[in-house]
Amino acid sequence: MSTVGTNRRVALVGHGIMGRRHVRALLALPDRVTLAGIYDPDPAAASNAANIRVYASETEAIADADVVFVASPIAAHMSTVLRALRARRDVFVEKPIGATAEESAAMVEAAERSGRRLFVGHSERFNPVVRALRRVLDPARIRTISFCRVGAPRSRARDVLLNLGVHDLDLASYLTESRAHVRAAFGREDNTDVLLSTGRGSARVRVSREGERERRVLVTTDDASYEGDLLRFRLTVDEREELALDTEEPIIAQARAVFDALDGLPSDIAEGHHGAHAVRLAEKSLALLRKPHSQRALSEYVDSAE
Repeated sequence: MSTVGTNRRVALVGHGIMGRRHVRALLALPDRVTLAGIYDPDPAAASNAANIRVYASETEAIADADVVFVASPIAAHMSTVLRALRARRDVFVEKPIGATAEESAAMVEAAERSGRRLFVGHSERFNPVVRALRRVLDPARIRTISFCRVGAPRSRARDVLLNLGVHDLDLASYLTESRAHVRAAFGREDNTDVLLSTGRGSARVRVSREGERERRVLVTTDDASYEGDLLRFRLTVDEREELALDTEEPIIAQARAVFDALDGLPSDIAEGHHGAHAVRLAEKSLALLRKPHSQRALSEYVDSAE
């Protein structure tokens, strides 16, 4: 077992937009991490890694690492994650963990068989607004949560729930410390409202690629309401008191949380089963969208949940 403070060798697979962000985050933690090198099947992407070793193959990258960070396109996640777990490496994989619920479950099962840790990049857990909400909220007193996430994801895929909405589907469970379940879904695959039940009450996730970029959360409890702007890092209580936030960059806080977990320290990093549950919620929501709806209106569902 590793001791607290172990410096681990990390290999990064995938050097696109998110891969470059992870490089910056890993280099910000020199006491915890040695960035051993990167691998990307696209030579042009790999060549952008200044002063960092570039591996000739994914196999070479995995063999040289204690921990493998996977930031490749979603369709490639499973193959890399399974290879790394078979090599008995701990793994961090960008969200969503997999392209389907079936793939996601296979990765979680592989991690359990290997005895290694599997983490998922649900970085909104480390947004300063979300960190503050976790600090000040009593989950037992939460009654409703509403998320609004508007603006096109990096992926061109129509399915914004899988590419973008999984952040909020994960947060619904994370903030309430309970397991969210889909009650209903309305709209289209690129503009969706999902209604959830949690162990604490109800949650609503609105996600759309149409409109000006926006990321907001509204939480009501027995005695207060909290409104957060996840882009501008602002959190107010009852529309008047603004709370002070810890503004450490989320991707750096997330990287630190990976190594805290590996060192046996308290950590809010999403584990493989959390990522798989978010994908299941997205998949269930999409299945409902593709079915003919009953005559019951969205407003009725919302009203009955409040």
